[in-house]
Amino acid sequence: MVSAQMAPRSQLAIVSANDSDVVDLAAVRDARREPQGLPRYSPTTSLDKILRSDLPPSAVQKLDWNEGTIAPPASVSAAMVAHIQANDGAFLKWYPQLSGGEALQQELATYCGVGTENLLITNGSDDALILLCHGMLGAGKSALAPTPTYEHFCVNVLGTGAGLVRFDLDDPFVADPEALAAGIAYHRPSMVYLVSPNNPTGIQWAADEVRALAVRFPDITFVVDEAYHEFAGIDARTGRPITCAPLAMSMKNVVVTRTFSKAFCLASVRCGYVIAHPATLDELRPFYNPKSVNQLAQVAATAALREFASYYQPYIEATHEAREAFVADLESRGIDVRTGGAGNFVCVRVPEGRTAELCKRLEDDHIYVRDISARFHGYVRITIGLEMERVAEALHRALATMSPACC
Repeated sequence: MVSAQMAPRSQLAIVSANDSDVVDLAAVRDARREPQGLPRYSPTTSLDKILRSDLPPSAVQKLDWNEGTIAPPASVSAAMVAHIQANDGAFLKWYPQLSGGEALQQELATYCGVGTENLLITNGSDDALILLCHGMLGAGKSALAPTPTYEHFCVNVLGTGAGLVRFDLDDPFVADPEALAAGIAYHRPSMVYLVSPNNPTGIQWAADEVRALAVRFPDITFVVDEAYHEFAGIDARTGRPITCAPLAMSMKNVVVTRTFSKAFCLASVRCGYVIAHPATLDELRPFYNPKSVNQLAQVAATAALREFASYYQPYIEATHEAREAFVADLESRGIDVRTGGAGNFVCVRVPEGRTAELCKRLEDDHIYVRDISARFHGYVRITIGLEMERVAEALHRALATMSPACC
């Protein structure tokens, strides 16, 4: 048995919602009544402030939630309006087509290069992660996640009564599959959660690395969150973004989740999906609500997929170029900017950890960025839009005022 002193070199911490294999339902209910009983996902949002202002959306740079930074194509809005108006709105009184509907299933299968039997369409990828946690975790089980990571998943884990292992890589901006393997071998979790590209650090977990882990640990489910898939690095063998989707088709213990909220610029309609082996999807179906994907989301996602090559691909390429130019600009100004190389975001380290002050100064310039210091001390995260020069100027000006020696 490995002692605490022999734990892998990365820092490890474990949190458990319940140390017993038997769930005390009364205690759980009491805990849920108590504000501090269970962790909550309570992100701050700039949307209310923006809506209360007199500024048009074009005058505001909302770079705090990693949404798409352009509007979807006109054909998407037109398709939604057409559905609302069809037969004088008669379709709105009915429930949506089940499981995302055949049209979206077919378009999505073609886009992903998988079969429809490998897909489960959900109400955003958040819904997919909740489904996976409640379908595969619970008291007596645990999930391991390299951190910093997407915190809502961590809350989902603990909400099932399972334990959570936070695994800190030596350098959070460098993927280290060997260290990860050592942590998995030491803790033996039921699930491993890998965000690729990772939010907020931008590191990626290659399919070959995930395959090796899945083969070595066949009793562990590897959930690869590809919310930022379209903003991933390019696989030299396929010419397409790095992905574990082909792996998920053939291996029962690998699951991929994705969303339309990022590159497809459709965060408000909430549509996501799971890619997995049919047998794995069968395990999830008892927990799945087939009418959870509303019809407007189905219509919008279907129309968006048909515009990928003509509309979204140029936007994605421009975002990659903007990220590289923004990083180079900040580095030339002496600003500590970090990225693992992928995603539509970067991290900036704030001297003396004064992240809240920096965010407020940028907000005064109608630029909203994300203070992530609670999960990644001393850092803010900035979404990459297509016009980042103004952001670089404002950031440099704010940091120079706060700490002249910095910039």
